[in-house]
Order: sequence, then structure tokens, then C-alpha cells
Amino acid sequence: SLNHYPVWIGERIYFVSDRGDTREQNLWVYDCQNKDVHQITSYKEWGVGPPSKGGDEIIFENAGGLRVFNTKSVMLRQLHVEIPGAA
Repeated sequence: SLNHYPVWIGERIYFVSDRGDTREQNLWVYDCQNKDVHQITSYKEWGVGPPSKGGDEIIFENAGGLRVFNTKSVMLRQLHVEIPGAA
């Protein structure tokens, strides 16, 4: 399995990997204190694009949309982007 795009927040390293049952690129986390590794997302058809860090949040592309994972609340949400048309 391949591990890419490490993002370090606090005592945890978030990364994209194709390990796991889906064999698709998903977001994982490694806890530096207790050495625990676990999967955050479980996308089966479209993988996770390269993540970016914004404070306590990790932003990444999935299936043409943007997703935001909040590392404090451990909540995943879709980011709605609206581009206004010409007036």
C-alpha cells in the first residue's frame, strides 16, 4: 500500500493511503503517542485527493467536491462552493 500527503496536526499525522478493504485512496490518521493507525474515510469509488491543512481542519477533494474533516470534533462535512454567474 502507498501512503501520501502527510499532514501533521498536534500529535497526529493524517495521510492518504490505499490500505484497507476498499483499495481506494482514503484519509487515515496515525497517533504519535499511542502508535494507533485508523481509517477516517471509507470511499469505495472515488478516492481522496491531496489534502490541505487549515487550522484544525483538513480539506480534500473527493468525487469532484470538497470535503472538510475537523480534527477536533472528528466530523466530516461537504464544503458547498457557489460561483455566481456574470451579471
